Amino acid sequence: MQHAFIARKLHGGREGNIADTVEWGEITDVYEIVDEKPELIGGIHGLQRKAVMPMSCLRANVDGHVIVQFIVDKDGNVREPEAIKSLGFGCNEEAIRVIAEHAKFTPGRQDGKPVAVRVSIPMKFQTRSFPAPFWNDDRK
Repeated sequence: MQHAFIARKLHGGREGNIADTVEWGEITDVYEIVDEKPELIGGIHGLQRKAVMPMSCLRANVDGHVIVQFIVDKDGNVREPEAIKSLGFGCNEEAIRVIAEHAKFTPGRQDGKPVAVRVSIPMKFQTRSFPAPFWNDDRK
């Protein structure tokens, strides 16, 4: 059974047709839907283990998810990470830090060629799942 895939590019923050392009540094075309999605090397659990629980989050006893959206470029690198679902208490900054510093992907592909793809990843923060060595004392 064959599946049909739709390739959409972003154009100036709004959906465009396949001929449109948007320029962000080296990235000229950004897809949302592709033949082959980018894959996180090491998996989400490996990335999650790199997170350090902010002390302000622990003190407030906050649990939840931060969703970080970014572009995986043609080489599998993360570009332009931003929190699109916020948790606060330092968790947004920590999620962005972990993804920017530690996430590496196999690039997405469209028509057999590597392309830049917009991706979102949830990062979970639960006070009970972070043992003391993984707390970040951010008191100033």
